[in-house]
Amino acid sequence: MEKNMTSLKTGIVILNYNTSEETKKCVYSIRKFEKQYTIYIVDNCSSDHSWDDLYHTFHNDHDIVLLRASRNGGYSYGNNIGITKCLEDNCDIIYIVNSDIELLNSTFTIMTKTLINNPHCMIIGPSVVDNHGNEVQLAKKKLTLRNFIYGRHPFCNIPFFKKKVDRLYDIPVNQRFFIFQGMVSGCCFGIRATDFKQIHYFDENVFLYYEEDILICKLASHERKAIIDHDAKVWHKESVSTKKSGFAFIRYHRWNSVTYYLYEYLQLNFFIRTLIFIWNTVTWLLLSIRSRTYRELLHDFIKKQTKLLFKRYDTSIKK
Repeated sequence: MEKNMTSLKTGIVILNYNTSEETKKCVYSIRKFEKQYTIYIVDNCSSDHSWDDLYHTFHNDHDIVLLRASRNGGYSYGNNIGITKCLEDNCDIIYIVNSDIELLNSTFTIMTKTLINNPHCMIIGPSVVDNHGNEVQLAKKKLTLRNFIYGRHPFCNIPFFKKKVDRLYDIPVNQRFFIFQGMVSGCCFGIRATDFKQIHYFDENVFLYYEEDILICKLASHERKAIIDHDAKVWHKESVSTKKSGFAFIRYHRWNSVTYYLYEYLQLNFFIRTLIFIWNTVTWLLLSIRSRTYRELLHDFIKKQTKLLFKRYDTSIKK
């Protein structure tokens, strides 16, 4: 990258969905520690007062660009709105930040310098601490078919198979940098704008979950790595925005997203795809017998799984 640190333009994308208070705290923490940036807040068609709240608070602020999605198309769809605007504004570095993140130091300045000095790395993440101060940053390996099978019932309850599911690198605690083939936690990470364009942004064929696993495949296809910089630090408060919807809602999207990932990014043959389809639908039927929330989603779940089985998707997002 030819530009120096002082001339780089940084875009920070924050996706908001019914979490305006958390989003404002995130913004205030950025303002506390950072100097050169533009924050792109994307309201993902919130169902509460979030848009009005954010507009009232920030619409006159020079460092904020407010964007409103016309529909809630999911995590990837909403973030791509912000990424597209970053590219239109000629940003050099783009950070994707959850609304429940607060900076603990000059996180983006530190990570930008590290990313510039490591051109073989495409994505960078900070040290991430939870509400109790525990380090929760992840260095995740690629999800394989074996990982998927061993992580599902009944295998996940058997100790032998549980050991086979581990997809995390052991991150050295005494090293500032950790470079690896995989992906950092999706709650906060940075990437060059040119690289985001090269990998076609986020894959909008998933509504929620497994975005990190898809990015692992995209990085691998370009022979690039991820890096963690422990000097950059954030606090992840773990938003309750999805938890409010209930476990059936979460499982609905997790199962559909991982099925899409397995079919499209691992390129499974039709026989294995059919076995997964049967496994998923039969399990959901059994869950529906004892739970009304699963019954309410049964028709949509089978419809979605059937579509995933037979349809071939375009995994590139063209803007």
